[in-house]
Amino acid sequence: MKFFFLFFFLAPVVFLHAQVNDVKKTETLILAAYMKKDTQNLKKYIDPDFILVYGDGRLQGRKEFVNSNLFQLADSFYTSTQHQKIVNRNDLVILSGVSINQWKEGGRTIRSKIPYTDTYKKINGSWQLISSYVNDGGEDYFELKDTTGVWAAIAKQYQLLDRSVEQKDLCTNLGLKSSGFSTIDQNGVRLSAQFMRQRSKFIFDAMRDSIQARDEIESLAFAGDTAKVVVHQSFKRNQFMAGKVRRVETSARQRESWMLTREGWKLVFVDQVKPLTRIVDGKATDPTKPFNPNDPAFNK
Repeated sequence: MKFFFLFFFLAPVVFLHAQVNDVKKTETLILAAYMKKDTQNLKKYIDPDFILVYGDGRLQGRKEFVNSNLFQLADSFYTSTQHQKIVNRNDLVILSGVSINQWKEGGRTIRSKIPYTDTYKKINGSWQLISSYVNDGGEDYFELKDTTGVWAAIAKQYQLLDRSVEQKDLCTNLGLKSSGFSTIDQNGVRLSAQFMRQRSKFIFDAMRDSIQARDEIESLAFAGDTAKVVVHQSFKRNQFMAGKVRRVETSARQRESWMLTREGWKLVFVDQVKPLTRIVDGKATDPTKPFNPNDPAFNK
């Protein structure tokens, strides 16, 4: 009897897992046909009533997607996907993630990361793509070959970033970061792009005046199309904290990843964060813990 109940509860889980694998295989076949500009095979996996929605609201049906989009692709075009969330509901499976694309343009290699959401439905025993949403506002990144002047170029971006903080210019600050900008904090927790945008808004709202921000590059290394920068960050401001406006001075060391886009260098990722100091109203506090005005002075 125990084995029966175990099978009863496990069977739906195994079934749903198999469904997701089948949909992933279908996605792989669609991508392969897309790269080969194979319109006949592509039509096999795309529902006749398929609709594609772009980030700016434009719509395309299956005919426009197959007959128009494919022949605009460079012969060197390559694409793959990274799944961030999968929703499985009986005969519907939704894949959400990032499309990673690469192609040659003017002798240079260009890559792009574009958020997407695809919905698949089981029709007559096979999985069909019935709708797609593509946030085609994602940035394009250039392959780094000549790295001359990169240090100076990124140092200039830090000057703009620091000035945007001091002037509480949130639009400029967010514009220096990619749409997918995310962080792994000092506790190893990944903070999403949406969270980081909200965090920036919160910090800008909390700051009052006497703001000083400075980022100093300590080292720079290259990893593919990414410049990995270790930076020492110091930040002074009057800020609303724990019920009143306080003088806050913090410093940290962290690794920041920059990529060259059509709009210049953009900050895409931060990790290896190490808080160094936090002084509130002249008293040293533990920078690794939430602030408590009643804590004794911190001696490292």
